[in-house]
Amino acid sequence: MQPGLEQLRDIHLPDPVGWWPPAPAWWLLAVIGAALLVLLARFIRRRIRAGRYRREALAHLSRIERSLDEDSANGLRAINVLLKRTALHAFPATSCAGLHGGEWSAFLLQRCEVAPELARHARMFEEAPYVEATPPVEDARGALEFARHWIRRHR
Repeated sequence: MQPGLEQLRDIHLPDPVGWWPPAPAWWLLAVIGAALLVLLARFIRRRIRAGRYRREALAHLSRIERSLDEDSANGLRAINVLLKRTALHAFPATSCAGLHGGEWSAFLLQRCEVAPELARHARMFEEAPYVEATPPVEDARGALEFARHWIRRHR
């Protein structure tokens, strides 16, 4: 043996790299991910809150629908009142609170795209609060379908 070789030690490997603490890039990625989760949660919460009045209006419309066959005149008036309340919630009061007659039905048609067969039912709300005669149930059902469509899709 050569002199001094007995003094050498065997190859010494470094300790394996641990998973903690992570590198700074992982910390940055975690912060960005947490921020995105918070933003997503806020977006979903706002979306749910924004649609709450629509769900409540549709539930009320279902209650009106159950009584429509018995009294279509009062049902038509109730649909009109529900549309007005929904519009007041969705739009500024100055744009829809004082509308009645032709202006009211025009407002409804301007705020929602509807098929022509549904659009004719919007005209029923021009005289609905003032007519004492009982409209045919088919007309009241058409007005109900128009209201359902309007509540779901107005913008």
